[in-house]
Amino acid sequence: MGTSPQKTVSKLRSRSNTAKFTASYGCAVIQRKTLIHEISRGHSMTHLKKMTLFWQGNYRFMVKNEKGIIAQFDSPTENGGEETALSPMENVLASLAACSSYDVISILRKKRQRISRFSAEITGERRNELPKVFTNIQIKYLIYGTQISKAAVESAINISEENCTVGQMLKNVVKVTSSFEILNE
Repeated sequence: MGTSPQKTVSKLRSRSNTAKFTASYGCAVIQRKTLIHEISRGHSMTHLKKMTLFWQGNYRFMVKNEKGIIAQFDSPTENGGEETALSPMENVLASLAACSSYDVISILRKKRQRISRFSAEITGERRNELPKVFTNIQIKYLIYGTQISKAAVESAINISEENCTVGQMLKNVVKVTSSFEILNE
């Protein structure tokens, strides 16, 4: 069974820093009150995402979301694919890198860091036996700019590790570690 509405409301109320942050952005206070009200009434706060997958021949697939945005998938050649697109497992890595990078960039911008370029290198180790799940994932953030604060980058990465949805989904099944390098330009 999930957390009771009362415990969830208590957790939300105990997050005073979050409340202060959202309060400074106007309508977020109303949204917080609505969230507390909805949870206390027992409503689930879910958001449904729908994707449709289309077979393109051999081991190639195309997936489309409700907005019509598409992504391509293929299998490695050793599995009979043609490697015309990322494999599903490569997409897991890419999704984690993108999700955490959205957070890192957003936080660094709020901290007024002068970023000129940004990239992330992500490496995943997989088991040799089936299912060939990831056992270790390493993300290295490369931040380019002038007068970039090491403390700001560390803080942004730490916050991202708590807030990245993809990372939160993976954290109980694979070890994810992060590092960074600041490159002055």
